[in-house]
Amino acid sequence: MTATPPLDNSRRTLAKVTYTPLVLPPGDDGGGALQMAAAATDLRLVPGEASAALGPSTPSKSHIADALAAFDAFTMAGDVTARLAAAGALAGESTQTLTGAVARVRAAREAALADALAGLTNLTRLYLAAVKAQAQAAPQAGSASESASGRAFALVEEPRARLSVAQGHAASAGEGRFAAVASQAGRTFTSAAAGAAAAASFPGLPPTVAARLGADIAKSAAAAVNWAPNNVPELAAQWLATTAAVLPTALRQTGTTQLYDGLSFLIEQVQRTVSVAGHLTQRNLQPIGLLHLEQMVITPLEVARGELVYSLPLAPNERVTLAHKEWTLREEEYSRFVQDRLENYSERGVAEQNELASASRSENEHTKTLSMSKPVVAGAATIADPVDTQTSTDVTRESLSQDRSARDMRAITEQASSLAVRDQKVSFTVNTVSGTQDFTAQLFENKHADKVMLVEYFRRMRRWRNQLYRTGIRLTYDVVLPDPGRRLRERWLEIRALDDQINAPFALDIAPSPYDAAQPLHLVGTGSASITSLLGGSPAATDAAYLDDLARTYGATISPAPVADITVEEQHAVTDAPPDKPYTFSVTVPVPEDFRVERMWVGGRVANVGDGEVRIVGEFRNQRVDIESDGVFHSLEVALPAQTPSKPVVAFIAFKGAVGSVRAWAEVAPTGAGWRRWRATAVSAIRQAAYARYNETRERLRLRRATLLRELEAPDALTLRRIEREQIMRLVLEWLFPDFAQGAQAYKDTATQKPEGWEPAMEYGEYIKFVHQAIDWDHALVLLYPYFWDHPDRHATKLLLDHPDGAHREFLRAGAARVILAIAPGFEDAVISLLDKGKLGELVAGSRFSDVIDQVQVAHERFAALVTRGLPPDDDALSDDTGTGTVTHQARSVPGELIAQWAEWTPTSALDMDTRVRGVISET
Repeated sequence: MTATPPLDNSRRTLAKVTYTPLVLPPGDDGGGALQMAAAATDLRLVPGEASAALGPSTPSKSHIADALAAFDAFTMAGDVTARLAAAGALAGESTQTLTGAVARVRAAREAALADALAGLTNLTRLYLAAVKAQAQAAPQAGSASESASGRAFALVEEPRARLSVAQGHAASAGEGRFAAVASQAGRTFTSAAAGAAAAASFPGLPPTVAARLGADIAKSAAAAVNWAPNNVPELAAQWLATTAAVLPTALRQTGTTQLYDGLSFLIEQVQRTVSVAGHLTQRNLQPIGLLHLEQMVITPLEVARGELVYSLPLAPNERVTLAHKEWTLREEEYSRFVQDRLENYSERGVAEQNELASASRSENEHTKTLSMSKPVVAGAATIADPVDTQTSTDVTRESLSQDRSARDMRAITEQASSLAVRDQKVSFTVNTVSGTQDFTAQLFENKHADKVMLVEYFRRMRRWRNQLYRTGIRLTYDVVLPDPGRRLRERWLEIRALDDQINAPFALDIAPSPYDAAQPLHLVGTGSASITSLLGGSPAATDAAYLDDLARTYGATISPAPVADITVEEQHAVTDAPPDKPYTFSVTVPVPEDFRVERMWVGGRVANVGDGEVRIVGEFRNQRVDIESDGVFHSLEVALPAQTPSKPVVAFIAFKGAVGSVRAWAEVAPTGAGWRRWRATAVSAIRQAAYARYNETRERLRLRRATLLRELEAPDALTLRRIEREQIMRLVLEWLFPDFAQGAQAYKDTATQKPEGWEPAMEYGEYIKFVHQAIDWDHALVLLYPYFWDHPDRHATKLLLDHPDGAHREFLRAGAARVILAIAPGFEDAVISLLDKGKLGELVAGSRFSDVIDQVQVAHERFAALVTRGLPPDDDALSDDTGTGTVTHQARSVPGELIAQWAEWTPTSALDMDTRVRGVISET
């Protein structure tokens, strides 16, 4: 029988990997350079702190001293090379040595913390004693001045220079709490009560510091620190010096800084040493594993009879007709989409300006001339024509002039923009359906009188040969990265933020006018009234400046505010008063509409006639002004009542034919009604301008959103996978290599043509080549973990995050990602040395990684030999080289080592029929 050759041209290949984590035995050579770098970073050491923690009892030539020196070197390292070298030195020390060094650092911090708390307690007790002594001395000192003993214990303000340094540190540190404390340092206390009040005014201490000090000391600690530099400067300096070795300079510039920021930081530092010591005990748990590269080869073989589909029994001499129908349906669909996109953007601006101007001028002039002549003649008996005269002339001129100009201007600017987007999609679809049908009818007859005939239909089955080959092996390094999609998620979060801004309703918050609130502050009783404001200046001026700023912000044009005081007057000429009786008249001050009187004067002038009874008397609300006939202008400022009329009227009485003029004038300011009318107009213009800008902003946001959506939805699935892979690569490099983000500075220096930048750029290029050659990124495994492993603040954002691509959606929502890095063959020593010792090179003899690396390298050689020479032939490897039917054996070409082989069967659409005849009575 000739064997059916396999269908090699229909062979299918599936690549797969198997990951096996390893637990290495503990080693004596230390290791874990990156873990040591992370531990040194978590300690947050101050330069020189580790060396100072050595203490006099520990020899300077010891392992602990070397570890502390390495910690200091890591803290003061200025570049990546120095930091890796320091991390490698730390990795060379044993776990016991490192935990001992961390214990020394912890002891030094605890000692400094204890000294600082004790010194602060001592200062606070001295301060409380000073306050008590001052309270006892205060009754004897008197209220006029302090006694000498009282002044000795007086609480004085911190020097202004020290305060400016404290406030500058608060600004640089961004600590609002410290800024509040620094502001308290400028107070001067001259009594025990003032000291107690100041102590109560300081903010509360951080809870961790207050718990260490106790409730009694914590209440007065801030005031004591403020009091100490000017009263016990030596103790204050000693207290600051207690933390010099363990705190950064910025946290101990002043006593207030050290109290509020330094001590809480130091307490946290002590807790960090406990956490770092716990991490050091886990050094032997290395994330090392093996990644087996495998390939499954599926080859179709022969077709054989399979399962029974149908069985037709025929009794003796029975005849039946069996109909068999078989059909095949084939459907093809071709679709083509044509999309046209048209965007039209238009913007329309309309400016409307109305201006109303009115001007009025009235002038009244009255002139009266009185001339008296006395003739002088030569004799007394006859009267002749006058030859000489002596003339006496009295001229009274009255003039009334009034100017008024009003201008009302209103400008409205409207701007509208629109975006029209029209999409047209045309779809062409062609469906082709073709089918074949096979119908057969066959007559079956059992011609046997004593036998039964069976007609059976069987399914034809295809046999498949499955072979699993191990094609290679990789040494792996396992890391877990938080929030892998945070950079890619920023665009989607920006779209969500744009949606919130676009859907936000229009809102313009304009503060209420302080004008109404200031009305009760009129001062009455001194002859004048004025408006006062806590902000300085009148409320009307304050509100006008506020609205003017809003108008400039939104580009609106408003008319000038009626906030300036103006003067109005009314004059009246007295020329026709009868000499025999008093002449009464009145003068009304022409106060404009929507204005009120702030100050008011009454005055006038009477011609000099030499008679004291000729005069004019004016009266306003029981306030009298006498205008005598001396030709001098007399005036009086009158006091305004609480309810000043809108147009005050002054009554005058002219006695004995007095000739002259009177005048009433006032300083007026806008009333509430006028101010509200102007304010309503201004607010309306500002609101219209703000609404126009709101629409412009929404259109701009819509355009930005449309642009982002086109950028995000354009990539296909392959592009998204590449973007995800690059993001994983970046996160891995940031985690594995310190200062990765600053490495590209070398290329930036080269781009600016710096001569010293070429050598770092070449070194950085070698670094790039090493990273991409030493790590087999094509076989890196990425396992995404759910969103709840991320920070809780981002849970709500990730929970309902959506994306058209399902795989990319899961990448964006992932809370963490486990990345299994495969090390390329031949780079095992270099990569493990970098990760474990902090430097490139070969591992030392006896390293705990040596056995694993040797086994991996031997496996590489074995797999390479298998691929080169192939495997011996077997019965399934057959071929017909001549085409004459002569079958020869061939050697198999395989990708690697065969580790498993099995067969599977799959049904086909073909059927196989078999007919059997059996006796009626079965044989026993």
